[in-house]
Amino acid sequence: MHGPQRLSTTENNWPKNLNWLIKGRQTVKNILKKCLLCKRFSSTSGVQVTAPLPALRVEQSAQFSVVGIDFGGPLYTKDENKHYIVLFTCAVTRALHLERKSELEPKNLWKIISDPTVKAFYASHKIYWQFIIERAPWWGGFYERLIQTVTLALRKTVGRATLFRDELETLLIEIEGVLNSRPLTYIFSEFNEPEPLTPSHMILGRRVNSLPGLILILTYPTGKF
Repeated sequence: MHGPQRLSTTENNWPKNLNWLIKGRQTVKNILKKCLLCKRFSSTSGVQVTAPLPALRVEQSAQFSVVGIDFGGPLYTKDENKHYIVLFTCAVTRALHLERKSELEPKNLWKIISDPTVKAFYASHKIYWQFIIERAPWWGGFYERLIQTVTLALRKTVGRATLFRDELETLLIEIEGVLNSRPLTYIFSEFNEPEPLTPSHMILGRRVNSLPGLILILTYPTGKF
């Protein structure tokens, strides 16, 4: 009875010489459905239901009209104590920009936000801040994920080495170029298939880190060089 249902109801293994079970297939289904041992071996893990993307992620808008900001670090260098990464990412195009900051003080950010001149600029351009609640990083998943990607790229490139400040800034620029050239669409295996779309295509119209285009010149050797 605990075998597969297709084996439990075939004519070869059903004990016809003992009795005939009315609605045998349905009866076997009900028995297997209530069997705890069968549930244990046939159960699957739960699948998390993914919520739909918010409107700001899917509405058509200019680049960096909706921006996510996050900090990463600290990173230690040879010439100064520690540095932090400031990440700006577009919620629609998924492009990003990285900056290096020597100190991480909340008062500096609040000073920028509360400045009267900055407030007037925000009001005239209809710019507003939206903060996530404390200890809920999944609320800002589209920039938290990129912080993880940048940190992983730093670990793979630098390892345990300690860089100078200029070297760190150069490395952040290179990581920014690589991530802005990452494919957002399917990558075809054939040469003549469409090129995958990247964040750089939406900003510059081309990839930042790419090889020159292939130019075929149809000439025939004449033996004269």
